[in-house]
Amino acid sequence: MKRHIDIFLLGTLWTLALLLAASFWFDTKFGFNIFLKSHWQYLASVQTGTDPVTSWFYISLVIWVLMLPLGLYLISRPYRRIRLKNEKLKSEIANKPQAIPTAQPSTPIAPAPKPVAAPSAPARPPQLKVPAYQKNTTPAPKYSEHATIEVKQETKKTSIPPVPRSLIEPNPESVTMVQKIISDAGFIVKNAPNIGGTRADALAIGADEILIVGLVCGARGNIIASDGASSTWKSDTDGEFESPVKRVLGMIERMRALFIETLDADIKITIRGFVVIDNGVVENKDDMEKIWNAFGVRVFNSVEHFREFMSGNMNRALAGTESEDFDAYSEYIDTVGEYFNSQK
Repeated sequence: MKRHIDIFLLGTLWTLALLLAASFWFDTKFGFNIFLKSHWQYLASVQTGTDPVTSWFYISLVIWVLMLPLGLYLISRPYRRIRLKNEKLKSEIANKPQAIPTAQPSTPIAPAPKPVAAPSAPARPPQLKVPAYQKNTTPAPKYSEHATIEVKQETKKTSIPPVPRSLIEPNPESVTMVQKIISDAGFIVKNAPNIGGTRADALAIGADEILIVGLVCGARGNIIASDGASSTWKSDTDGEFESPVKRVLGMIERMRALFIETLDADIKITIRGFVVIDNGVVENKDDMEKIWNAFGVRVFNSVEHFREFMSGNMNRALAGTESEDFDAYSEYIDTVGEYFNSQK
């Protein structure tokens, strides 16, 4: 909405400035005031009469009239800066220095030792001289032949907490179904890049600079979710595993940081994160909704729940004048994907 208001204000300023400049031009060159009705009536009477009107007057009039829609067209192109930033991001990927293996210093080769003639008799080791010590007058304690010394070593047992599993891989058919649901909702599904070690199961773009990114969790059974301090989920079937919401949030934060770095402040990309539970049910979903909403991530207990949500949140149809801008946005997201893949 803010972008449309800015475009309207810029268009208004452009129109006023153009009218003032045209008025100054015609008043100076031809003595014609474009704001006076009487001057236009006089021009009409001259055209019907025999008095000629200089051709430069009509040429100037055509030029000033054409400048108005041309300027408004250039002002109304919101993605012209995305194109420039997109080229900058591409150049950063192309100019990224490749890892060059450092040359290992050559190891000097020692010269071969000269052969030594074998002695006729084996060499005698040097005699070890031990200084004479004064004998200890204190008799050594006597032990029984059967006496033994028992040394008890106490071992301290340290309990190591189990490390939770990483993400549980989903069924590939469920991933394909989720992507189809997004596509049927009118969004364009993209090839998901590797973002910080995580590859999204679905990445899609829509009108109004919407970006959808999410994961499909293959955990089974009843699940207790925990996000915030521990970010570890627990299933009664698969045990503890890493929170998929945490992974989605990590991808969102990395993409958002790159958007801030490569886009102007007035261009906002809305990121919608999601997690679909394929074969399980999050029992404490109602308790965790506030936390997930604060993160900007929605969690669905089944693919069907995700389908119902997407059917009620369809992507709006693009107007004919928005196709070029949407193509620029799509190209920018592709470049962002290439950039993240190059960071591996």
